[in-house]
Amino acid sequence: MKAIFRKLAAIACLTSNLSLLASTIDFSHATKVQESDWVVRPKPDYPRAERASHHMGTVRIGFVVASEGRLQNLTIISSSGFAGIDNAALTSLEKARVAPRLAGKTCATPMTFSMWGSQR
Repeated sequence: MKAIFRKLAAIACLTSNLSLLASTIDFSHATKVQESDWVVRPKPDYPRAERASHHMGTVRIGFVVASEGRLQNLTIISSSGFAGIDNAALTSLEKARVAPRLAGKTCATPMTFSMWGSQR
């Protein structure tokens, strides 16, 4: 039981540190990622519990593009209102890649989850 609490405390600390870092990034003038910019498209999985509860929404996520098109400092700019949907959007972007020509830019993309399908 103590090990679980230690892990939760470590996750909370890491999450707190990441949100402090991300909060220093200004996403107000972020470049909107276009369909043609995606090299590896995000593949969001609609969370089963959110779908069962008929929760839908759009989450807008900001990030900084690294030299190889990897997404860094993933940050929720505006929430869908549902933690499961927000987390699913973040998770899908962890493996996504954009064109390396966007390296160094601050970008943003919306992800919509609806009962009629998930989309960017």
